[in-house]
Amino acid sequence: LVDDGSPDNCGKICDEYAAWDRRIEVIHQENGGVSAARNAGLKLADGDYIGWVDSDDWIEPEMYEYLLENALKYGADIAVCSRFERYKNKSVRRGWSKVEVLNREQALKMLLENDCMQNYLWDKLWRRDLFADIVFPEGKTYEDIAIMHRLFIKARCVVCLPDVGYNYFQRADSIVSDVSLQGRLNHYAAAKNRYDEMIVDWPQFENLLMAQCVASAVCIWSGFLYNPKSERKLYRRRLDEVACFCKQH
Repeated sequence: LVDDGSPDNCGKICDEYAAWDRRIEVIHQENGGVSAARNAGLKLADGDYIGWVDSDDWIEPEMYEYLLENALKYGADIAVCSRFERYKNKSVRRGWSKVEVLNREQALKMLLENDCMQNYLWDKLWRRDLFADIVFPEGKTYEDIAIMHRLFIKARCVVCLPDVGYNYFQRADSIVSDVSLQGRLNHYAAAKNRYDEMIVDWPQFENLLMAQCVASAVCIWSGFLYNPKSERKLYRRRLDEVACFCKQH
């Protein structure tokens, strides 16, 4: 459990859990953001598999048993379950109707299509060795987009499963609904870095890689006027770079 400088009672609660169960270890650190917390957890983890659960979501009790059982059955480096996206007044099921076993190229294509498979860490079980040499970019949001393709490139096999294991709670004030230029430029930077890293070795995905950059750019501009003039001026150079890339493509 990583207490990333929590200002409330979380640190104490973490220590209570550690006192109850010797398998639990607690890291207390100054607030560094979600990437710093993930990196701290990765350094301490010594199991064969890694799983992630975001703090305001919840999982079904059998989720990790289900993922591990199928990862072993199909020899998969990544196992992915279906999910419920929970809104205030409704729930939407996202995922698969049957088991799908994908090779590296098929899995990357599905990831870049950003539909059933999305750039989330939390609905998946990962072989820990996939994270060797992987560091989450600290001080940035959308850290999952920044590293997801690197993990999938390392994976020889990915299994996608029909049973729902994860419940993703959609808050109105979450990072994904952030209209700030800084937040949306972070999203664009992650998509653009992925484009730069993959375009040479995976040219068959050029259109998908570009489409994600342009979709991110549209989100920047659609939220542009929600930001104060001082903020727009501060990021003018970066906005010009985004416009230049989109115009070229």
